[in-house]
Amino acid sequence: MGVIPNYLRKNLNDGVLGRSARTGERQIVIVSRENLNETLVGQPVKEVYLPVKIAGQTFAILYAASEIAANTKNFEIAALETIAGQLGIAIENARLFTEVNQTQRDLGLLLDSSKDLSSSLELNFIIDRVAYRLMDIIPDSRLAIIQCQDHDKATLRRYYSKASIENKNYSVINVKITDHPELSEAIHRRKTTVTYHTNSSILPRNVADELKSTETTPFLTIPLLAKETTVGFIVVNKFGFRRSFSDKEAGVCQALANLASISLQNASLFGQINVANEQLKKLSNLKSDLLHIISHDLKSPLTVISGYAEILLDGPDKVAENWESILQEIIAQTRMMARLIEDTLAISKIESGIIELNLEDLDVTYPIENIVAIHQHECRFKKELPALLPKVRADKLRLHEILDNLVTNAIKYSGSDNEVTISALHKPQNETMVIAVRDKGFGIPQEEIPNLFKKFYRIKNEASRGIPGTGLGLYIVKQMVEAHQGEIWVESMLNQGSTFSFSLPLAK
Repeated sequence: MGVIPNYLRKNLNDGVLGRSARTGERQIVIVSRENLNETLVGQPVKEVYLPVKIAGQTFAILYAASEIAANTKNFEIAALETIAGQLGIAIENARLFTEVNQTQRDLGLLLDSSKDLSSSLELNFIIDRVAYRLMDIIPDSRLAIIQCQDHDKATLRRYYSKASIENKNYSVINVKITDHPELSEAIHRRKTTVTYHTNSSILPRNVADELKSTETTPFLTIPLLAKETTVGFIVVNKFGFRRSFSDKEAGVCQALANLASISLQNASLFGQINVANEQLKKLSNLKSDLLHIISHDLKSPLTVISGYAEILLDGPDKVAENWESILQEIIAQTRMMARLIEDTLAISKIESGIIELNLEDLDVTYPIENIVAIHQHECRFKKELPALLPKVRADKLRLHEILDNLVTNAIKYSGSDNEVTISALHKPQNETMVIAVRDKGFGIPQEEIPNLFKKFYRIKNEASRGIPGTGLGLYIVKQMVEAHQGEIWVESMLNQGSTFSFSLPLAK
């Protein structure tokens, strides 16, 4: 483009030009121009000033000039007015087209940002996505992302520059919010603010030094709000620009910040939960180790005590009648203590989600016979076991625990008729084996049955008072059965006894 000659340079305050701009009306004047061009020096000239309007407001002035000899006709002036009108429409259409395109672009950025931010709970990823989107909205900008720690403390997490899209590896800077008026104002107003100063301590040292050497530039401070909490700030700097931020830019930035706020809070909470989970895992492992150590140290002497008591009771030498009852009490109490230790360990494993099953194909006859042998001194047993039973798929140790718990429970509540029946029944239609333990004891009230398998639950009736127990046995049994993909249930009538049944899958 060439240099604009002086005679075409107009001042908006010039008389006729200014009058046309102020009134929005055309102005036609005849003047003598000595510098219009060489051929018209000293000749009278007709000048026409035609307002170019957009939405009723004068946007520009269309200026035309000709010598009097040309005798500009009215239809030529009308044509110029038409051109001025069309020019205004064209400029407005171009502006609207640009604005619509920008709006579509901003909406697209917000939509893409929403997808990005909802796809991750990783804090650094979310911070990076927000920064890159903001630098798309405001080109040639620099921005800092600050995360609030508590009421008056914050941390500069990242500083970005469009010139180098990659994350700048500045050290983390701790920030006191009350030392920075722009941050305090953003919290107080709960909306985006524009300032022309910032405390340089909020920025990395080399950036702060660079800003000191430049002219005053605007800073856009955007609070990151999640409900009633300010989770952080985004500070945007138009480095090298004198113009301020437009309302549209500030609005789009705030919309993006609103999307980011919840994602940043969720990511921060997710990180805290992960840290807490790791700590809980460590505590859980310590608890498990401690329980194993304690149980081993407790079970060893209990086994010795119980073993010697059984030797004395069942030995070849007849013990005195008063000593026999003492030995039986010793055996019963040591077994109860051992049971409590086993239950405690079982509960610990269940609540840690680490019930380990070593599954194998088992003949249920042998575990049942083993349980009967262990408790043969405590009650009369009746077995209902068909001759040919298919094998089940189960863990031998866990099946022993299930049967031992159910039989111990049956013995405690059998009353004077001290008989317990153990049965097994093949259910080919379900490909399961149902094992049942039946007693002839006090029975269970119907309203208590739904609570039987809850942890620490014990029946609340007169008959069960004084019977020792922790309320853990049936809870443990249920968890063990379900770990085998089986089911457990109970049938009972008051004063007629109870039957506890559970199913196990058959061996393939």
